[in-house]
Amino acid sequence: MPDPNEDDVWEKLEKAVSELITVTVATVITQVTVTFKDEGQLDTVGGLDTQARDALITNVNLIDGDLTTIIAPSLKDDDDLRTFHDGIVQKAITVLPDNLKALADAVGKVFGRRSDTQ
Repeated sequence: MPDPNEDDVWEKLEKAVSELITVTVATVITQVTVTFKDEGQLDTVGGLDTQARDALITNVNLIDGDLTTIIAPSLKDDDDLRTFHDGIVQKAITVLPDNLKALADAVGKVFGRRSDTQ
């Protein structure tokens, strides 16, 4: 019978991997309220009121490569803001594979396995 602590670790790892499938980058022009997860990760972002705000939001699905960007009409001609946002998206896409490899290597070490991609 597996160690209950090992099952907990695998469940947490499975959840973490499922959350890594989509990268979301949001550039929002407004005052916001923000909540964080216990680990310090961004959890939710909400406006101070219920009215929609100007935003650029990009979702990248890492499995199928689907990329969706939503641009508020008032920001469509703001080249500086779009360049800023696109730079963050590119950084997120570039950094993520290295982070995933590091995570896989760490998991392999924890469970006494070696990564096949060394």
